[in-house]
Amino acid sequence: MPDTTPDDGKGITPERAKEIIDAFQKSPEYFKGIEGGFYGKNVLLKMLTLPGCKGLRYYHALVPNKDTNIPEQTIVLVVEDLNGAIMTGTYTDEGPLCPPFCG
Repeated sequence: MPDTTPDDGKGITPERAKEIIDAFQKSPEYFKGIEGGFYGKNVLLKMLTLPGCKGLRYYHALVPNKDTNIPEQTIVLVVEDLNGAIMTGTYTDEGPLCPPFCG
């Protein structure tokens, strides 16, 4: 696996974002009803400002719905350190999902 850097990722146009989001949401193979989620600035800054943080990794995951106990998609964020390892104790979940919390 190639090494990651603090500069990985790139900006894209709103049109490109819409194009690739639409492609995902129209794919029955991949799309299971969750369009996205939200993580607050304070949570992200707390993670990003940890000493030794190189960036954030995300993982697709399943978590039981709090009301129905039926598994639903979520995203788990973790801090990657300067050596490419996950920093212990930096897992974040439970950002509001869309739907129902869509902007």
